[in-house]
Amino acid sequence: RNLLKGDILINSTGVGTAGRVTLFELYGDFVVDSHVTIVRLNKEKALPKFVLYSLAHIGFKNIEKMAVGQSGQIVLSLSIINNIKIPLPSITEQSKIVSEIEKIEIKIAEFTKQLANIASEKNAILKKYL
Repeated sequence: RNLLKGDILINSTGVGTAGRVTLFELYGDFVVDSHVTIVRLNKEKALPKFVLYSLAHIGFKNIEKMAVGQSGQIVLSLSIINNIKIPLPSITEQSKIVSEIEKIEIKIAEFTKQLANIASEKNAILKKYL
């Protein structure tokens, strides 16, 4: 249950939480509990960020739908997680794809900040004149 930088973490239990995915990017001694599945990649074949973006593309809700069980106690078993298929182009191509996505993520962050600022400006105008 010890984590390594580059591990993909998948929440494996619970309605509303099963299927959530993240990339672990810290160094140090960290562990996860039994509700999280660690996906440790062969980094010669798959880049962690490429796999993360691929899982995000599948979608948390779609991954959650793969879980079995009832009464809020659904589980994504290892066999279910192992059956999630992600096409893997070459590492070079994965790297290019990740790079393009990261450029877009930067733009999204910039636009989100601009939107927040515009909303504040709007509120200031409303406050001034109303």
